[in-house]
Formats: sequence, structure tokens, C-alpha cells
Amino acid sequence: RFDDEKELSDYVFSRDQVIQRARLLGGSWLGTTFPTYNTGTKRAASGIFMLNGQQQCLDMIRDREARRGRQYSRVIHTRTDIKWIYPHPNVTLLRSDAAWVPDTYSDDYCGIYDKHFVLPRSAADHVLGALELLRSGCSALLLEHFPSKARRGRNYTNGEQSFFSRLLSAPGSKGNERVQIHRFPLTGYTSCQPGKVVLRSDAINSVAGPFLCLQDDDARYTAEKDAAQFYSECLAASGGWTSASINHCLARQAERRAAIGHVRRGCHPASPMMKQQYHGTQ
Repeated sequence: RFDDEKELSDYVFSRDQVIQRARLLGGSWLGTTFPTYNTGTKRAASGIFMLNGQQQCLDMIRDREARRGRQYSRVIHTRTDIKWIYPHPNVTLLRSDAAWVPDTYSDDYCGIYDKHFVLPRSAADHVLGALELLRSGCSALLLEHFPSKARRGRNYTNGEQSFFSRLLSAPGSKGNERVQIHRFPLTGYTSCQPGKVVLRSDAINSVAGPFLCLQDDDARYTAEKDAAQFYSECLAASGGWTSASINHCLARQAERRAAIGHVRRGCHPASPMMKQQYHGTQ
């Protein structure tokens, strides 16, 4: 990881004119762990590493497709540290021409949840090929036109916004149309290794700090785990992964958050391509 990140950091902070335009957009989307580059623009993060990991994933997909002689129909991107409380929905329940992103009602951070998603193959090159977009100058252009007021601040461009800008502009499976974006309840949470001190954050109360990960207390993001537990219990009590139960549980979660005065952290106008309710195979 760190050899790759050092090489990418050197490029990001080089004098290349294309990358300089992107670098003007401060924030963790181009974050690095190398202290040399953490100079007042909120760069101390893993954004560069994440972009590189997604590009490597895309490169492996392309290589495998070349060897097998045909493309995959779908791509699922996930994290190995997500602990699933309730089974993931079968992909046959999810429309194959849409992008599917889990919902927690709290973890979009003015963009959209980026730890797990299901894509049609037509959108994967654009969504996962972030380094290619960065080197071509398209990343800066997409973010400059991203409809988030928060992003226009000097230090607030984050990974969720970077991911959402690519997702909103990704091609669909039919001609020149953009891919539709649908949400489904998240039933897993990002865990940590017991015994390790890691950063824990709470999207509802906007606080973060170090904590000792324990076997029975291993959630990196407290609002995310709360949502995963609620959705898992709601789906189990409502008949599992059906259209009716999914829409019911999404609505219940919105009511739960409203009851504590928490509104969705989506700082962009609602996209006509993003459907909050579940739209399955029909």
C-alpha cells in the first residue's frame, strides 16, 4: 500500500498542470498519510489509497474479462471489514441496469455511501476508474460542477462526494443515458480488529475520536451500525428481502432519524436519477 501511495502522492503534488487543477479542491478526497503533503488542505486521510485500490480492482476485472473473452454483467465493490448482520440481498432482486448503494440515512456526508455498491458493468469503468479520470482532468471538472454547497468550501471535498460525482455521470446500459441510482437497506457495518486502537466516528453527532476496539464493540462508525442493526431486525420481522418490506424499513428508518431531529446529510439537491425507495426487478 505505502509504496503505491507514495508514488501517487508524488504525482498529486507534482507540477503537472492537470493535477494542479484537481489539487485546488481541498479535502480528504485526495488525502494521504504522508505528512510531507499534509499542508493545510485537510489531506491527512486515505483518499489516494482508496482511488488507487478501486483502479487496481478495475484493472483486474479488465484483465480477467480479456482472458475469458467476455465482460461481466455486474460488479460488486465492497470492503473486507464489513460485518454482515443480515444476508446481502440476492442480486436477482436488484435491477441489473441500475447502480445500487446501501442506505443508512446518516453516512452520505453530502455525497453518497461509498463502502459497498453494486454496479452494472456499463458504469464500472467510470466509477472505479478514478485515477484515469484524475489524470485526464475529468475528476476536477466533475467535482467543480458537483451540486453540493458544502463541496465549494476549501477543505470539504470528501470521498463520498468524489464517488457520487462519478456515479452521477456514469453511463447506463442503454446508449447515452446515465445510470439510475437506487438505494437498499444496509445490513452490515464496518468493523475493526479487537485489541487495536482505531478512529471511531459518529455521523449523527459529527464527532470522531480514537477508541479501543473490542470483540463485542467493534463498530468503526456508530450511526452505520445502528442503521444496520435496525434494518436487519426490520427486514427479518417483515418478510425478508421483498419490495414491500424494503420500502417499509426505509420509511421506518427515516422516521427514527426524524424523531431525534436528525435530517439526512445530503447537501446536494435531490438527483432525479436517485431513487430513495427500492425498485427491484420489475
